[in-house]
Amino acid sequence: MTQALKLKFFSREFLTDLLCSLLHVCNVFVVDLPRVTIEKDSYSVNEGNAVTLACTVLSSTSTSVVDVSWQTIENGVSSTLNVNDPSKYAGASVSNPSLTIFNADSNDNGQYRCTATNTVGTGESAITTLKVIAKPTFRITQDSYTVNYGSNVTLQVTISSPDAPILAINWQHTTTAGATNYVLVGNGKYDGATVGSPSLRVLSSTFDDEGTYRCLVTSSAGSTTSGPISLTVIGSKY
Repeated sequence: MTQALKLKFFSREFLTDLLCSLLHVCNVFVVDLPRVTIEKDSYSVNEGNAVTLACTVLSSTSTSVVDVSWQTIENGVSSTLNVNDPSKYAGASVSNPSLTIFNADSNDNGQYRCTATNTVGTGESAITTLKVIAKPTFRITQDSYTVNYGSNVTLQVTISSPDAPILAINWQHTTTAGATNYVLVGNGKYDGATVGSPSLRVLSSTFDDEGTYRCLVTSSAGSTTSGPISLTVIGSKY
């Protein structure tokens, strides 16, 4: 070989095979795609909290990174994530490639990938998965009850918490005068309000029991409160 070859911007894989034989005659510039690494292969966050998907980008000084973006992957199809809402996202930039998601909800569940672009092309990270642990949800059988004075009534609720175990059940009562207090179960006036039986049974109803009730449930993912359930007592105590 009498003529020197000038090779620029070949991949490292290609140059590995040729480097030994060409080194003395070539002007070779080994330039790589950015190396993009995600710290963990899975993340989890409680609903309503923030989470950061940590990403590191390395690129040679001669080919600095010009763009960082994130993708979501659904059914094998990648889509670029729009991170322009500062109330929802932070990061995903050249100076801070990690992605922070605020106020996480079920829509944020799924697979993510970080990408970085330099003058050679775009490098991709491995895929990471985000699981948002949902707070409990309620199903209220009916939102108002009417009971005769002196009779018992059960305010029915059903609670679903597939992602996190329920730790405690409480009820609040707001009187017709506007005062709000926690219901004290087990004093002969109320029954139920347990993890296994969250509905509240009001015993021997009186006019003092009228008003609005709310169920409060606490799980390892956080606390949430049901909508209002109203109770009206009719009849007379005499």
